[in-house]
Amino acid sequence: MSDTKTPEIRKTAVFQALIEKVWDAVSTSEGMEAWFMPNDIKAEQGAEFTIESPLARRLVKY
Repeated sequence: MSDTKTPEIRKTAVFQALIEKVWDAVSTSEGMEAWFMPNDIKAEQGAEFTIESPLARRLVKY
């Protein structure tokens, strides 16, 4: 077996948008579904959530 690691991939983008609009897109279930994928995320400490991956055709629970 090889000890080589897969390099980390990072992408940085800067958008001209109101902070409130960005926050809604990353902190609400509806916002994340609009740009990422279906989920049942709740803004509650300790809450479990599920992301529905259309690529994997399965549910991923965190």
